[in-house]
Amino acid sequence: MQTCLWQFMAYLQVPLQHSNILWLFHRQMVQQHFNVPVIVDNDANAAALAEHYLGVARHAQDFVYVYAGFGIGGGLFLKGELYRGTHGYAGEIGHTIYQSELFGKPCQCGHRGCWETLANQSAILARVRARLEVGRSSVIPTLMTQQDAPLSLAIVVQAAEQEDAEAIEVLEETGSALGFGIANLISIFDPEMVVVGGPLVSAGKFLLPTIERKVAENATPTIPESAPIRLSAFGADASVIGATALVMDAILLNPTRVEGWSGNRSKELRR
Repeated sequence: MQTCLWQFMAYLQVPLQHSNILWLFHRQMVQQHFNVPVIVDNDANAAALAEHYLGVARHAQDFVYVYAGFGIGGGLFLKGELYRGTHGYAGEIGHTIYQSELFGKPCQCGHRGCWETLANQSAILARVRARLEVGRSSVIPTLMTQQDAPLSLAIVVQAAEQEDAEAIEVLEETGSALGFGIANLISIFDPEMVVVGGPLVSAGKFLLPTIERKVAENATPTIPESAPIRLSAFGADASVIGATALVMDAILLNPTRVEGWSGNRSKELRR
């Protein structure tokens, strides 16, 4: 979703700035270009709505959605609706500081030590490369050769499923980093549940036990027992399904908009 909108903005020659909510400032431009109603939001918010309407959080009124992929984003569903904050930036949980600036890794946001630098897809691949560079024994190079493919999350998961010790250890380390961050979210929001989605869900069965253990060890006592962690029902497709959920949400919040949308479109088609 984000990539397609960036490409479209480039097509329109709109100056781009790094921001996960870039498209919020250009919705009107996209709407005018295509002459159709446009609803936009970031991937984590869309995914959270998908889980609320169609997924594992259908009956939850307070939950936190953690989108784990090349970055980490958050959808905060609080008191029965998405919470976006005063300026629309709420949920940028991947850019909470996890390590001190002195020791933290640089993040794409310009800061150092952000949570996502240790718990995202790139962190997994970096851990694998570090092990292979020092000669650790692993089936991963063989899988890369057999498939004529570069190192990827899918190959790491395949190796783990073949009980490759290095792949399993890497995923456990990443699960630990995810668990510490999720423990903080649970202590802050006291949600009914936490839903983890995005591309890393493909490694869910290796990540989840460590996540749960770290949450139990580090979240505010008594809260973890009432805030289960669930893997997304939609995995990496949650944001795409979330696009449909955004339309559903807009209609449910203001049903009269549908008549206006269809009426305006009908007039345009008759011209």
